[in-house]
Amino acid sequence: NAIIDRFIKRGRCDWVQEFAKEIPMTISLALAGFPTDNWQQVKDWSDSAIALLSGINTPENFEQNIINADALYKYTETHYQLAKQKPGNDFSSSLIEATQEPDSDLSERAAISMVFQLLIAGSDSTANTIGNTVKVLAEDLKLQQQLRDQPELISNFVEEILRLESPFMGHFRQTKKDLEIAGTTIPSGSRIMLMWASANRDESVFGNPDTIDLHRNQKSQKHFSFGYGIHQCLGAHLARTEIRLALETLLDRTAHFEIDKSQAIPDHVPSV
Repeated sequence: NAIIDRFIKRGRCDWVQEFAKEIPMTISLALAGFPTDNWQQVKDWSDSAIALLSGINTPENFEQNIINADALYKYTETHYQLAKQKPGNDFSSSLIEATQEPDSDLSERAAISMVFQLLIAGSDSTANTIGNTVKVLAEDLKLQQQLRDQPELISNFVEEILRLESPFMGHFRQTKKDLEIAGTTIPSGSRIMLMWASANRDESVFGNPDTIDLHRNQKSQKHFSFGYGIHQCLGAHLARTEIRLALETLLDRTAHFEIDKSQAIPDHVPSV
């Protein structure tokens, strides 16, 4: 509400820059036990770390992104060391306590890397999905009104957006053994890319897969946008909560919103 207060009377905003980026980043920093007032700098560093995985870096981009990612790691290390001097009730302090257990296998370097990962992952995918949910509703005023009339369907809508607009379209993996998928043999040791975006549109699992269905059976038709098994995203529950609350608040604070056609058409961040 405090963030929406900044632009609600203005009647327009850049939703991603002015809202979607700030919420997840400040929450991730708070979880880590780090100060939240410099969230924009941390977000910029995190974006560079994510951009290293985009697959479209020029040599110049790659160098600058490495420099920025290194700055984020040093920032994380500095605040982790400060947390050691004054532990609190947060993720960093829990890790610090774990490293000091007599039989612990958790090294300090690994603990710092875990906080580093929390800041990067926590800042990006949730922000993207908060952006995507509002973009879809701004382009479909009938659907927007339906959620205003039936707010109990908002959670179902969030799951459909996660399925159709996955914050990550896929991840690289390496096969541990020979296997066959849909008639294609993949040898052991192969480098493959698992496309969550494709799996989430599997017509054998999801009826009318390219459409938003607010009454889809969520229990029997799980999407892969948060990974699966040992690769399941640890922040999935938090992400769902952030996205849902952001959308509930925006719908509650407005009577109508749509894309500002006087501005550039919203587009995705370039990436594989």
